[in-house]
Amino acid sequence: SEINKDIFLDENPIGKNIKINGISFKIIGTLKPGSEFEFSSNNNSIFIPYTTAMTILNNRNISEVDVYMTNSNNSDQIIEDIKVVLNRAFNYKENAFFIFNFEDIIDAIGDITGLMTLLLAGIASISLVVGGIGIMNMMLVSVTERTSEIGLRKALGAEPNRIQLQFILESIFLSLFGGLFGLVLGLLIAYIAATVIGYPFSVSPMTLFIAIGFSSVVGIVFGYAPARKASKLNPIDALRRL
Repeated sequence: SEINKDIFLDENPIGKNIKINGISFKIIGTLKPGSEFEFSSNNNSIFIPYTTAMTILNNRNISEVDVYMTNSNNSDQIIEDIKVVLNRAFNYKENAFFIFNFEDIIDAIGDITGLMTLLLAGIASISLVVGGIGIMNMMLVSVTERTSEIGLRKALGAEPNRIQLQFILESIFLSLFGGLFGLVLGLLIAYIAATVIGYPFSVSPMTLFIAIGFSSVVGIVFGYAPARKASKLNPIDALRRL
C-alpha cells in the first residue's frame, strides 16, 4: 500500500508494469494497508513468484515458508501435518527444519501484558492511597476551619448523621472531580498514542464505570474519618470559637 502510494499516487495500479532491477513485472493485485504496529505489516513489500525470485537471486533453495491459517484453532494439527511433509522431504533428518508458531509470541505477549497490568495496577493503587490521604488531610483542615459552622448547625438542631453525610459528600465530590479529570486526561493521551502508532482507539464502558466507581470509593473511605470527627464535635466547644 505504501509503495502504491509513492509510485502510483494511490491510483489503481492493477495491470500496470513496474521494473525491479531491470526486470519488468505486471501488477496483478494490491494488499490492504495494515497497521505499522503489526508484526507482519506488508505495507512496504512487493511479492513476486518464488520461482522468479530464485532465478534472480541465483538460489535454488527455499529457506522459509509462511503458512497462513483460516482457523487458528487447528494450529496444533496443522503443525503436525507440516512436520509429516517436511520429515519426508528431509528423509527424517534431525534438526533439518524449525517450525515457528506466532501463537507462541502472542501467548508470550499476553503474559507480558498481564505482568504490565499488575504493575500498573500496583502503581495505580499507590496513587489512589496517596490521593486519598491528600483528600483526608484537606477534609480534616476543612473540619478544623469550619468548627464554628458545625457548632452553630448542631446548636440549631442538626443531627450528627446529617453533618457526617455533608462532609462525606464533599469528600466524594473532590474525589470524583479528580477522577474525572484524570480519566479525560488519560483518554486524551491514549487517543494521541493510538493515532501516532496507527492502532485503533477504543474505550470499554466498563473502564469508565470502574474509574468513576473507584473515585467514589476513595472519597467515601478517606472522607469517613474527617466526617466522623465533624459529627462528634461538641456544639458548646465549637461555639466558643465564634
